[in-house]
Amino acid sequence: MRIRILPVLTILTAACAASPGRMTPVHPATECATIDELVRGGPGSSAGGMRPEGRVLACPVQAGAAIAAELERLRFSGDTALLERATGLVHYLHDARVIRTAASIATDPRASVEARVNGIRVLAWARAPSKSFGLEWYASEPEPQDGRVEVESSYTSHYYHGGYGPPELVYPVFGEVVPRDFLAAIDAAIRTVQERGAAEPQAVRWAAERARRTRVEEQLIALLERRWSGQPDTR
Repeated sequence: MRIRILPVLTILTAACAASPGRMTPVHPATECATIDELVRGGPGSSAGGMRPEGRVLACPVQAGAAIAAELERLRFSGDTALLERATGLVHYLHDARVIRTAASIATDPRASVEARVNGIRVLAWARAPSKSFGLEWYASEPEPQDGRVEVESSYTSHYYHGGYGPPELVYPVFGEVVPRDFLAAIDAAIRTVQERGAAEPQAVRWAAERARRTRVEEQLIALLERRWSGQPDTR
């Protein structure tokens, strides 16, 4: 099944700030409970009006719950615009509920092909946050395997240590922290799809192969190690 090209969700809005380069306060009760609230434009900052990202930073646990709920709601949807909208902030948020929901959808033969490809893309991003590849790319045939890793994180140190957007925005933000075996769980979901072979839609098989080739981001794992061991986040 062919997935249409659609523009990546635009969630950055021009806005004003109370002081230069600073986010105006986020109000979790009215800005973080649903996808509609998370992605809605609003007062941002003079450094780019990055209000949705600011909401993820201010209420990561609620944001993870909202994104996971929207992915579940779209389990049987073929609307790629809604799927893009639901996952546009996953680049910035690492959350166990989002990953569990994505794995459930990715391996569910009853779910729509589009939702499954999107779920697999979320799993790939959980290994290596990346904004570089859209749904159509994941649903397209990979090049023959030649030993090279196909996908790497588009994050660089400025994401992990600040300097992206307003100075208080540092990513990734952690919602519900994943267990230590989260990579094994992601690999198991990908393997489940691949072992079904021709019983799976072609686009889903291709997406799973692209996710399999995704290099795990070492900086992400280093941050998780600090959380797993109870060390403070010093970024």
